[in-house]
Amino acid sequence: MKPLYLLLLLTSLLVPMLSGQAAKLCNVSFRVLNVDGSPAPYSVTAFRSETQEFADRFVGLRGLVPCSVFLYRYQLKRATANARLAEVSKLEGTISANSPESWLTVSTDPGLVISPDESGWGWPTLGKPPEFEVWKGRLTQMPEGDLWIYFRSAVRSESAPSEREAQVDANGEFRVYRAFFKGPYILYVMTRDGRILHSTSIVFENNWPREPLEIAIPADRPAPIIVR
Repeated sequence: MKPLYLLLLLTSLLVPMLSGQAAKLCNVSFRVLNVDGSPAPYSVTAFRSETQEFADRFVGLRGLVPCSVFLYRYQLKRATANARLAEVSKLEGTISANSPESWLTVSTDPGLVISPDESGWGWPTLGKPPEFEVWKGRLTQMPEGDLWIYFRSAVRSESAPSEREAQVDANGEFRVYRAFFKGPYILYVMTRDGRILHSTSIVFENNWPREPLEIAIPADRPAPIIVR
């Protein structure tokens, strides 16, 4: 451990003790989602600072821990009677707890497929079907300027990229050559300078979509909310 880091850590722990004040507590909450957006049965099994374990401060996915400017390391495990499955499907990372409330959404491994009885699991590959070449879509009204289509998963995935994008041709057509994870996405139609012309939700029921997509951009688009 670096000397400066150790000094700051000891200071943050000793100052409340020497002043006779109890350490402030911060709420930490996790939300664990499957790739389709449904809740996954997980609980906190480890929540460590550099010097102490706080997993016993959690009930399920919520707990009260000492507020700290330093990161905690967490471990979340699936609620299952299969110990091997719980180990291979565990989720780990870091989170800060330096505000009254901290909230983190974590997604499960989108490539991990678990049998209904949880007796087996694996990581099947998303092999491209022989008949699949490209997924096509088009804008039914083509505004002026260069446009871009973005598909972003509504369920954040830290273990695999979930964004897809495509440039829009002058005739309004676009093409995507990569598979999607099944589940909800947010679709954006954007200009090259970053203005969002249209957004909507879209749900993929197939990793390799076959039906062409048509996007209609409303004439009366709501103005963006400006936050200052």
